[in-house]
Parts: sequence; structure tokens; C-alpha cells
Amino acid sequence: MICGFRGQKEQDKAHADGRSKLKFPHSKHNTSPSLAVDIVPFPVDFQDIERFKELAAIVKEEWAAMPDEQKLRYRLEHGGDWKAFSDWPHWQIVFNDGGK
Repeated sequence: MICGFRGQKEQDKAHADGRSKLKFPHSKHNTSPSLAVDIVPFPVDFQDIERFKELAAIVKEEWAAMPDEQKLRYRLEHGGDWKAFSDWPHWQIVFNDGGK
């Protein structure tokens, strides 16, 4: 895991560098506790998308094995599945009821 919580300074830099589409405090990285993490396979190579896909398959398989009552409350979302902006390291929890 290379990133969890981001304060305003870190989020502003991530946005300015094009690594985030959201300004502070609108990213799930900006909550405490963080509702988002960035995970990369080791050794780190951001260009090796196939390794990110392999890691995503493992994480999704583990998520599928989670108890149903947890999956009713929230879902796990992967930035690699987004259509408009692929964020391969990004994983976030989204509450199904819109709250915490």
C-alpha cells in the first residue's frame, strides 16, 4: 500500500500532478479513517498494467468471499474499472446507503 489518508497538501499535489480528478476534501482518501487506498504490486512498475490486473483479480476474489452482510452495507470499487479515468492502484469503499 503506497497511500491511504491524504491531507489537503497531499491531495492538492495529487490533483495538480494529474493523479487525482478530485480536489480536497472530495476524495475518499480525505476522510479519516480513509475510505480509499492505493495498492501496487511489488516491485513497483506503474506501466505494468497486467500486474495490476492480476492483483485486482486476487483482491476481487477475496472480496467475493466476504460475508454477505458486509456486502449489503458497502461495496469495494476499483479505479481500474472506471471508464473515464483508469486509476489502477486505487481501491475505495462505497457505502450502499450513501453514508458511513
